[in-house]
Amino acid sequence: HLAYVIYTSGSTGKPKGVMINQGNLIHYLHYALKTYPVPQTGRSLLHSSITFDMSITSLFLPLVKGHFIHVLPPSSQGDTLEGLDKELDKLGFIKLTPAHLRALQEKLTSSYTADKESCFIIGGENLLKEDTAFWHNNRCSSLTSIFNEYGPTESTVGCAVFKINEIENTNHASIPIGRPISNTQIYILDSYLNPVPVGVRGEIYIGGAG
Repeated sequence: HLAYVIYTSGSTGKPKGVMINQGNLIHYLHYALKTYPVPQTGRSLLHSSITFDMSITSLFLPLVKGHFIHVLPPSSQGDTLEGLDKELDKLGFIKLTPAHLRALQEKLTSSYTADKESCFIIGGENLLKEDTAFWHNNRCSSLTSIFNEYGPTESTVGCAVFKINEIENTNHASIPIGRPISNTQIYILDSYLNPVPVGVRGEIYIGGAG
């Protein structure tokens, strides 16, 4: 049965209305519940429009866990996270884009990351190492979890996840998108739909329960 319809901007092809069914949604939430450590204390933040599939994580995951959600009014939504300053100490679970993360870092102090249990999930755009510099410069405690989540709307929010423990010692500027979530397959194929060798560029193809 249909759970929701979200219209895409066309970044993954022709603009379309993506129909996500109950099974797709339950599959994603089941994985998220096992993977993302939503803190027992503190609120979760819903700062994006519900027409953006980032809101699925921010809304349903905390509710399933029985947590409070702080909803920013439409006037405060956007890349700046305007008006959030007074709520920062109460927040423990946030889903963000890299642009949101950069805005949030300008509001945070090193004391926030010292002994606070928190979980940050980043998605929606390419995540760069420099976007996570604040967390490493301030030596976040083991209570802080940061994940890079990749997935187009068509794959039900996220289909690959990478947990960021430390900045990778590579020459690449981007944080990896990680490995497929449970019951999901990701292939790198050429224009003839044949798998490409390791290290060769290709297109990402996604299959599975999502």
